[in-house]
Amino acid sequence: MNTNEPLENNDGKLFSTIVEEGGEVDFSNSFANGRNPSQDDGAKDGGEIPGNIFQSDSLDLKNISTISGLHRYSEDEDAALVPSDVSTGITKTENGLDAFLKYKDEEDTISSEDEDYDDDDLLSVASTMQNVSSMSLRRIEVLPAHPTPLNELYWCEPCAMSFRVRGAGYAVDRKKTNSEPSVFRLITVDLCQVTAPIKSGFCSLPKERVQQALRREKERKTKGDMPPFIFCVNILIPGPPFYHFVFYYAVDDMSQIKPQPDDQSDPFNKLASKFFFGESDKFRDSTFKLIPRIVSGNLLVKKAVGSKPTIIGKKLKQSYIRGERFFEVIVDIGSSVIASKVVRLAKGYAKNIVVDMGFLLEGKDASCLPERMLGTVRLTNVDFKSELRSVDKP
Repeated sequence: MNTNEPLENNDGKLFSTIVEEGGEVDFSNSFANGRNPSQDDGAKDGGEIPGNIFQSDSLDLKNISTISGLHRYSEDEDAALVPSDVSTGITKTENGLDAFLKYKDEEDTISSEDEDYDDDDLLSVASTMQNVSSMSLRRIEVLPAHPTPLNELYWCEPCAMSFRVRGAGYAVDRKKTNSEPSVFRLITVDLCQVTAPIKSGFCSLPKERVQQALRREKERKTKGDMPPFIFCVNILIPGPPFYHFVFYYAVDDMSQIKPQPDDQSDPFNKLASKFFFGESDKFRDSTFKLIPRIVSGNLLVKKAVGSKPTIIGKKLKQSYIRGERFFEVIVDIGSSVIASKVVRLAKGYAKNIVVDMGFLLEGKDASCLPERMLGTVRLTNVDFKSELRSVDKP
């Protein structure tokens, strides 16, 4: 695992977002005359970017439900949408995926391969949305507006309590329960196109948002828009062209992840302190878990992606970058031929699907249960063929 000191470089304008109780966001100005705010003309190196991550002061739930893509497909549509070179290998991919998911770690007290998701675990778009109107008036720190993040119409944070996780008695009764609220909060998402994978991570890049925030904070000698700690999940999608899908989560309470005395440590802290501050990548590889779910979209993609909780590090190569104020997990999809095929299939349908991802740490015995979500993200109708931000390899 790499340990990086914060780099000294900074450009752009830092900002924060006000969320008002019961407010509504009007996205109409953002797309006036067909203009996409994610491609703002003012987003130039070193320039200041006006506005916030949300383009106005509130969030309109009707807009979210509209863009959630609740579309019903016919079998003809399914066949028409599948790229020919992918469709010929679908059966092979599905059979390979079944074998791929049967990996079992004999050291696990409770293997993640023992658990499945029933249909009842997969909730509707409306029931998994955060209740924005119930948010109290508060100031939320976010990361720099430049470089421009992925447009917020393509992503949001589904409610963690809609995910089913291992309950306190799972070691005995195998029963799941709804998660408590996420420990971390989603603040920014990047989708970037690159000519070659950036395996050193995004949090340490001088021109990316984390290093900007760190430098601005140091220059002003005051608390800026950088949270106490950032947890970053960086998914490397194989190419060419290659893509980095990067999710940034704010850690507001360091006592939840830093090592605590035994009498003050809860099940989550026991796992989190070892994951974020321990030295064992083997532990991280065997603990970091993903719960995927296709909320709306193509049946073929639903079958290929599935909804089975998966220990990512058992299937894919993961690397870890730790700095004083951040921890980044880089997941290399290209490290598995089967996973690459599945993601390629899903990428072809991305404009027509809504997918949720929930990240957590697996509890393998009673001392680490119940589980609790680290963070969640919903991706809605993402268009990989649109003009995406490019990042040069350092």
